[in-house]
Amino acid sequence: MRDQLLRALAAGSPVSDVEWLAGELAGKDPAWIAANTRLTAGDAGPGVMQQFQDSCAATTVQALRGEYDPVYALRTRQGNADVTNAPQDGNATFATEQRAILEAHGGVAVARGERGGDGLGDEAWLDALHESSRHTGLRFEQAGGFDDPIDPERAIALLEEHLGQGRVVPLGISDPVASGGHAIMATSVRRDAKGQPEFLIFDPWDGRSEWVGAARLRDQKLGIAGWNLLDTVMVPTAGS
Repeated sequence: MRDQLLRALAAGSPVSDVEWLAGELAGKDPAWIAANTRLTAGDAGPGVMQQFQDSCAATTVQALRGEYDPVYALRTRQGNADVTNAPQDGNATFATEQRAILEAHGGVAVARGERGGDGLGDEAWLDALHESSRHTGLRFEQAGGFDDPIDPERAIALLEEHLGQGRVVPLGISDPVASGGHAIMATSVRRDAKGQPEFLIFDPWDGRSEWVGAARLRDQKLGIAGWNLLDTVMVPTAGS
């Protein structure tokens, strides 16, 4: 629990909110705390799911803040029916915030499975990510892009560097044979049995996280929500 309280203070939560968090976490087991004080959850369980067809980038903005702000994460989970699913009526607070992020930056929110929506381009996504900087302490610089994909080896090196320092990394993915793209987020790194890096990737489409080996990045075989190519890395830097 101490880690969560320190993260809350670092995110700028007022003392009253930190005291509220301490009361909510008192007596809870470590697994419950791990699953409820982040919005990706990772190995601890499912994370938040995008509530609209094209709101993947907006969802990463919410999930990013939740990685650094446990008060926000816990209140988001408690204040909605089930943010790991997509019944918008039961997730009114979460969905309203997600829609506002999307539409404030030029996107169009439509129900999942419907046509006519529009997601965020890279510049708009960066702007949205920076709106959480006072909570995360991070700014971002774009490396690569939809029209100029990042070199896989550079992407792997950036992921190892920043995840190794405890900084989550938003990513853009697409496919060489399809139009459009998708926003995801890398949250952790480890080594496999052969000493190769694996990255824990959060996918807002289904709210799940999975470990992805470096070979899948190199071979353009990500297989995440139907997308295979890592084209963009939003490189985190310190400073709000």
